[in-house]
Amino acid sequence: LVPELPAQLVPDALVDGFPYLWSHVQFQGTPSVAEREERSARLVVRGQSEPSLEVTSLVASIVRAGLGTIPGTHPEVSITASQALGDACDVLRVRW
Repeated sequence: LVPELPAQLVPDALVDGFPYLWSHVQFQGTPSVAEREERSARLVVRGQSEPSLEVTSLVASIVRAGLGTIPGTHPEVSITASQALGDACDVLRVRW
């Protein structure tokens, strides 16, 4: 789905690639990596004209599946805010 990401994926590369991944699944909104810690990150999407909980869930699933292919990770991806449900932006909390 995202051929530009490295073949040998590491968690940081997947997190850094979130804006690219989002832009290939959804053509609206501004994705960013808002916060990063040692084994977690907060991914944010702002400014969607027609937000979709289904699209956010799909992207969260792709991130979780990608992290799950990396040995030594135990990924968890939670949608902690959703513009489709009235929040100011989408927020995905990612832990590995």
